[in-house]
Amino acid sequence: MERKVNTLKRMMIQGFVVLISGMTVLGCSSGDNQSTSTPSGPAPLALTSSSSSVVPGGSIQFTASGGTAPYQYFLGSGGGHVDISSGIYVASLSAGSAQVGVRDAVGTQVFASITISSNSSSGAFSVSYTPNPASVGQVITVIPQGGVPPYYYSLVSGQSSLVGNTYTANQAETVQIQVSDSTSATAVVSIVVSGYVSPANDCSQLTPVYRFSTQGDHLMTISQAEGANNANYQYDGVSFYLCGTATGDYQKPLRRCIDGSGKHFLSIETNCEGQNSEGILGYLSPVNGTGRTSIYRYRYPSNGDRISSSQTSMGGWILEGLQGYVP
Repeated sequence: MERKVNTLKRMMIQGFVVLISGMTVLGCSSGDNQSTSTPSGPAPLALTSSSSSVVPGGSIQFTASGGTAPYQYFLGSGGGHVDISSGIYVASLSAGSAQVGVRDAVGTQVFASITISSNSSSGAFSVSYTPNPASVGQVITVIPQGGVPPYYYSLVSGQSSLVGNTYTANQAETVQIQVSDSTSATAVVSIVVSGYVSPANDCSQLTPVYRFSTQGDHLMTISQAEGANNANYQYDGVSFYLCGTATGDYQKPLRRCIDGSGKHFLSIETNCEGQNSEGILGYLSPVNGTGRTSIYRYRYPSNGDRISSSQTSMGGWILEGLQGYVP
């Protein structure tokens, strides 16, 4: 009887050792020593500027990072204007402040502030211009940097007209513009104008864009019946003409988009700035030319209504940027 008990004990002990041994082997397997990592999403959308202040009429580069590209820049508040694609902000000619915003592909927005100061010099006096390089048909903006405002502009050489700090390039040439500040300091900028712009009549199929409006929304359409059949909208007339087909340098599609709240807007972005596309209305040119009309996009701050228009200013509306040129 005692032998049976001892045998049973030995079997239990051996079984326990086997169990412990098995757990040890499993615990030391190479697979359990491997670590895994979860891929992180994109960094948060951010907007930075090359400086926190600018003199009146000066320019600042705003740069977006993180979020989901592509980005679209716009003026949130204050004076001046910002290029919708490059993020270059050109300040108004009076002191104050402004906010520049950027919107990424999924609709996220962030803002950065800039101070427009006319009380002090920002260092050595120099002059630049935008766009750079410059092409025939473009309106060139001369940008003083440093010095003490106000600034005075004079045309040293060039065949077209200088109005304030803007020069309309009507031919290939080298232009020289002198800028003086209030202390009589001067700087001269040389602008090489090159390239060729197709004549304004190169679009054989003009498509009218009809505008309808209701409270808080503007509907832009190439079908007059679409707006007329909607009792909620009032007909405002033909807003401008697009090139109906991609012809010559009219290669930039202008899309009608609708956001989550049902508001319509026109966009040159292929993804409708993260919103839903309702189709291409027609085509713009990225280059200005004789007889062409600039198309700007505006936003009404209190309700977010957006409208594209050939008007150079709209009372109470914030200019978001230049979208292109039409016949």
